[in-house]
Amino acid sequence: VGSEMLKTLGYNVMLATGGESALKTISVDGANIDLVIIDMIMPDMDGETLFFKIREKLPQIPILLSSGYSYSQQIDNIMQAGCNGFIQKPFSLEDFSQKIRFVFDNIKTVS
Repeated sequence: VGSEMLKTLGYNVMLATGGESALKTISVDGANIDLVIIDMIMPDMDGETLFFKIREKLPQIPILLSSGYSYSQQIDNIMQAGCNGFIQKPFSLEDFSQKIRFVFDNIKTVS
């Protein structure tokens, strides 16, 4: 559903089916990725583990965290570690669009 929403908003989407798939995609195409959206619950790896593995490979890439569960200590830990945003599921197309815009508008550039 999220990938279809992103396409509706005009974004190009690379879809990964789980944490390992996401890491492979990032290893190959990381330079072409502007934003990573991860869920807390995924096949073969949880969102927290994936977040830290992505940060090891590409520390500057913006990451938006999503979860259908309430905001928790685990989510707070990820946010404190530098995640760029959080969106609670279910979300509307408008909410998704606004959260993505927020992430892009608040990326700190290194000069």
